[in-house]
Amino acid sequence: MKKSCFSLCLSLLIALMMGGPALAAPAIEVDSAKFDIGKIKEGTKEKVTHTFKLKNTGNDTVTIKSVKPG
Repeated sequence: MKKSCFSLCLSLLIALMMGGPALAAPAIEVDSAKFDIGKIKEGTKEKVTHTFKLKNTGNDTVTIKSVKPG
């Protein structure tokens, strides 16, 4: 009886340990995915900057692999 209970508990522990990382997933929240810079005259030295605010709402690390212009 004790041996079967120990085996059951050990199996359950292993299953939980293997399933843990699969449940962890990154999720990202973006305040605004687009930004319109409007019209800028060619040759102007005016600089346009914008900060995109990102928030990791998941329970794992978010990795940004690339960023491309629209």
